[in-house]
Amino acid sequence: MINQNDILAALQSGADPEVIAQQFADALNSAIAEKAKEDAKQNARQEKIDAMAELLDGLIDFIEDFYPDLYDEKMRDGVNAEAAVQIFDEAYEDASAA
Repeated sequence: MINQNDILAALQSGADPEVIAQQFADALNSAIAEKAKEDAKQNARQEKIDAMAELLDGLIDFIEDFYPDLYDEKMRDGVNAEAAVQIFDEAYEDASAA
């Protein structure tokens, strides 16, 4: 992180204050853009996980409604939407690379 001492040292070394300000602004804008990109990626991932959770809940509801002999309440504890998304993502990457 840039602090007052760093700026003072740069000024004492002859750096132009406008150049320092522009470098800081450029770095800040770049960091803001990167954070926005990371946030969008995380939001997209969470959207996938939420959709998978709904899909898995629906599948378990289907089993409960139409195959009650197969249904066990513990099934709901055994599903992990995040792990399922990870498996699908890895399979997609493998298929895309081939």
